[in-house]
Amino acid sequence: MLQLFLVAGLLSIALALVVVVSVGVGLVLLCFSQTRLIAPFVLFVPSLSSAGAGLGSWGLGYLAHHYLDPMSSLPFWAWIIGLLAGGGLGLVVGVGLAAGTSWRLSAKRKQLKSD
Repeated sequence: MLQLFLVAGLLSIALALVVVVSVGVGLVLLCFSQTRLIAPFVLFVPSLSSAGAGLGSWGLGYLAHHYLDPMSSLPFWAWIIGLLAGGGLGLVVGVGLAAGTSWRLSAKRKQLKSD
């Protein structure tokens, strides 16, 4: 059981690093006008999917451990399902948010060019 906890901890650290790097690179890309339309996808998609995966996995694993039999394999499978479901939900939210932001930035750029 200790090995599974160590793997889960290392995966959580990796997900946190993805969030930090994604936000950093996305903010740097927003500073340049040539990369301003792609920056929301770099900023939102990896960071929200990683955050969703981390929160979903630990949240669902905790609920399964707390309310079900903690010595069974259910908390492990709940952790895996939460990882996939949270990552998928974060991906959908991230793509929607990035597409909306990119569309808004492109409309603003077209408006500035026409003036």
